[in-house]
Amino acid sequence: MQQELYQFYRIRSYVKPAAKHDNLCRVIVHFAKLALMLVALSAFSPTLHAQTSATQEKVPQEAKATDSLWQTEDLPRDAVFRYGSNNRNPSAIGIYVLRFSRDGTLLAARDRRNSIRVLDLEKRKLAAVVPTQTSLDYLVSPDNRYVISADRKQTRFWSIADSEIVREIPKPGHKLALSANPDELVIVGKGVVSRFPLPMPSKPKDVLTKLGGSSILPAGVSTDGGIAIFHNGRTVELLNTNTGEQIEPVPQVVPRRAIVSPNGNLLGQVNYGDSRLNIYDLRNAKKYQYVLEDKRRVVTAVFSSDSRFLYTSNYDNSIVIWDLVTMQQVDRVVGHESRVFALAPAPKKLLCLASGSAGSDRSVIFWNFRDRLFPPIEDPEKIDFSSVWEQLGSNDVKLSLDATNRLYRGLENGSDAWQQLADRLGLLNRRDDELTNQLLKDLDDQKYEVREKATTMLKEMAERIRPLLEQKLVDGSQEAKWRINKILRMDRDKPVISAASGRRKHRVVLALDLLGNARADRVLKAIVEASDPTMRELAKSVLVRRKSLD
Repeated sequence: MQQELYQFYRIRSYVKPAAKHDNLCRVIVHFAKLALMLVALSAFSPTLHAQTSATQEKVPQEAKATDSLWQTEDLPRDAVFRYGSNNRNPSAIGIYVLRFSRDGTLLAARDRRNSIRVLDLEKRKLAAVVPTQTSLDYLVSPDNRYVISADRKQTRFWSIADSEIVREIPKPGHKLALSANPDELVIVGKGVVSRFPLPMPSKPKDVLTKLGGSSILPAGVSTDGGIAIFHNGRTVELLNTNTGEQIEPVPQVVPRRAIVSPNGNLLGQVNYGDSRLNIYDLRNAKKYQYVLEDKRRVVTAVFSSDSRFLYTSNYDNSIVIWDLVTMQQVDRVVGHESRVFALAPAPKKLLCLASGSAGSDRSVIFWNFRDRLFPPIEDPEKIDFSSVWEQLGSNDVKLSLDATNRLYRGLENGSDAWQQLADRLGLLNRRDDELTNQLLKDLDDQKYEVREKATTMLKEMAERIRPLLEQKLVDGSQEAKWRINKILRMDRDKPVISAASGRRKHRVVLALDLLGNARADRVLKAIVEASDPTMRELAKSVLVRRKSLD
């Protein structure tokens, strides 16, 4: 029995290691198969990834026309359309930068993958996708044929039709802009500025500057490329990119990011996460500085296309509209469900804006705020012109914009507001002398209200009727002399937003700009020919912008 047990355990001792060996072999074979599968998958995945990327990036023409990411229903107030998604749709895109084409028909959006999607706003389709890249800035060429992108090494021209590179320039750039007359591409690098003739760049013109080179970083550039802002961490320099001359005086600030209004008059300092935004009047940046405060903290900001308003996005996912005449908040807009990182004003439409969000929202919304700020009113022909005229100069933004709306609607209705406006501005030559003489007589009227009204109206006409005012100083009464001296002592260095008369000039031109018909253009031209310098500048800027957009 013992011998049999010995033989049993002896056999088992041989069998057990053999079983262990078989199990080990099976494990090795299993891992070998798994390794072969991983090798095959890795060899096949680039092709699969390329096919998937091509499917995602190069959208077929048939799919463009019926792109499901376009939305025109169930939108927030004042939204015209949405591109993308406001939920966690994996096909949606997160937007961080937006750029309109010059004519406003194309909108280029850089998404979370650094791809640039070109949206055709008229046909409501995806026109092109420029592949992933690490560009510092980009824009759409004036002829809408190319996306121009710049990085630390070069500037590239991408064909919108083919999504391929057609030209490379060995010029690094941090900021890009387009000048209109002549058409030039302005590339702003570290302490250097280059201008390239378009439609395709040939021989560049390097602008000679006195800046310190690579240590000078670009903080911003104006829409037309005429002004570039640089900083070295301690000081800031403003440069005229046409001549290379430095602009004086400069604001005492070192912005990490700066924006310039399209008319070139205002500079905004934008720092992500700040609760205040500084605005400087470049005509006298040391003397005239303004602070816009918002406890919700600023993400990004952009000036409106007409330089009258400022749009900011905030930590609470909202967009704020600021009035640049009174430097006050007009309204707060809510429509995105996550933080808005990109804002771009529509170049051909007043009070129109594109906004791009990332996070759970990941969409682009095109807004039209015209009816929000200037809604239709009842009985526009029955406006009280005297009260409207007085409220146009108010420092209360709600009151002055409401008066602007009533003037605009009254002019649109074709009421006698045209006649009264022409009288106030002194644009009817046949009645000019009669009106001026009456106002000069009213300076000696027994009623204080009549004397004040005459003084206010003469202030509006001061530059044009200066000889008559100076003559009245010689043979007028003491009361008339005191009032005329007060009129002629107006501080011409003050910005036009510093007094009621200046604010009124802004609002009148805005009402005519909103109207936008042939009769309004005739009045604007009459203002350019006959009015005081401040109003002449405002009216001329509208006519120049209108002509450039036609």
